[in-house]
Amino acid sequence: MPTELWHYRCKSGETLGNPRAHPPPSVGSSIRKGLVIPGASVTGGLYLLGLAVAGTQPSNGGNPSGYLIIPIIGPWIALQQLGNYDEAACDRENTDSSKICPSKDGARTAYQLLGAGQLVGVGLIVLGIVASRTDIVPDAVAEHQITVAPFYAGANNAGVAVGGSF
Repeated sequence: MPTELWHYRCKSGETLGNPRAHPPPSVGSSIRKGLVIPGASVTGGLYLLGLAVAGTQPSNGGNPSGYLIIPIIGPWIALQQLGNYDEAACDRENTDSSKICPSKDGARTAYQLLGAGQLVGVGLIVLGIVASRTDIVPDAVAEHQITVAPFYAGANNAGVAVGGSF
């Protein structure tokens, strides 16, 4: 039966005890990155698209595209203000050839898609944070150990056994 001659544990100050004993894992919680990252990407991408749309349209004739600079609720405000928009007045007053006056139907569809997409993205972010998951976290300190013991294999055979865990 082997008798332990020498035992070394890399964890500071611990050289006694059962070399196979490990502390129980701790339990922690974390957000669901698989929901938060896509949600932020969708919301941010559609917000940037709304900014690009707002920057390429004139503000003549009551064009509500300026509201798109407000994240999440801006497209819905612009959709509500679309009733006051006059396409003909926008075309008459537009002096900048690089800016295009949108049609009411096209603007309505674009504002609905931008608003719904941003809400879906925010919903994914909220769901990823609220529905956090429980994780089993192993001991933060890695424990490496080496054990040296005599080894007897019969009456005339002896040796040294070295074992470890890394």
